[in-house]
Order: sequence, then structure tokens, then C-alpha cells
Amino acid sequence: MKKLYVSMLAFIMALSMLNGLLANERISDTEDRSAISMSFEKYGQNRTASPPHIVREYRKYKSGRYGNFCYRTWRISKYGAKKIRVHFKWIETQRYHDWVLTSAWNRWSGYRRNVWSSWKYGDTITVTLISDWSVTGKGFYIDYIEYEI
Repeated sequence: MKKLYVSMLAFIMALSMLNGLLANERISDTEDRSAISMSFEKYGQNRTASPPHIVREYRKYKSGRYGNFCYRTWRISKYGAKKIRVHFKWIETQRYHDWVLTSAWNRWSGYRRNVWSSWKYGDTITVTLISDWSVTGKGFYIDYIEYEI
């Protein structure tokens, strides 16, 4: 019981010290807040950030029919892009055995149509086709990439 009391007392003391630190920060923040409000008055209250500029570009990447034990990677880049993603016109692999993976943490298997990958930060995304030892398929067809400048 004594250990519980000591640990609770230490916890309460830590909270009170943290609260005191936060109170000190709040006091010192008031000076900075006046400078921030002055900068808003200078530029106007209704100023908003410009929306990101997204570009869609036609690109053709086709895996073609793939064989057993396939492990093939395509690297798709757009120099200077902040983030990038790809559009699959179709994906056709053996369901639950052959996979199409992206570096944006996407994973598809089976038959899919008109699928966008997730956004990948940076100017490069990789697409990997992995197959097992049995049935194969047509692979995939990428027709577009989108990127943010």
C-alpha cells in the first residue's frame, strides 16, 4: 500500500510540475501572439494557401503475360514531383497467389479494373509483380500517372 501511495504522489507531483511548465509557456506565448496577429493584419484575414497543382500524364507500362516465379519491378519517376501515383487500367493475376504491389503500400490480386494507387511522397513509385509456381495471368496495364508539383 505504501508503494502505491508513493507512486501516486510522484505522479501528482509530475503532473503539477508539467502544469507549471505549461503555465510558464502560456505566459511567454502572449508576446508571440501579438506578433502573429500583426502579421495576419498585414496580409489580411482571408488569405488562404494555394491548392496543390496535380498533373495527369499519359504513360504506358504493360507487364505482359508473366511466368511462374516472376519477380519483376517497374520504377516510375517524374523529376521534381512532391508526390506521385499510378492508374491501372486493369490488373489480372491469379487470385491470392500472384500479387501486384506498389511502394505506396498497395497490394492487389485477382482481376481489377480502373484502380488508382495511393499517393507516394517523392518523385518515384515502384510497381512489383510477384507470382508463385502455378497458374499465371496477364499482369497489369498502367495508363496514367498523376503527380503534384
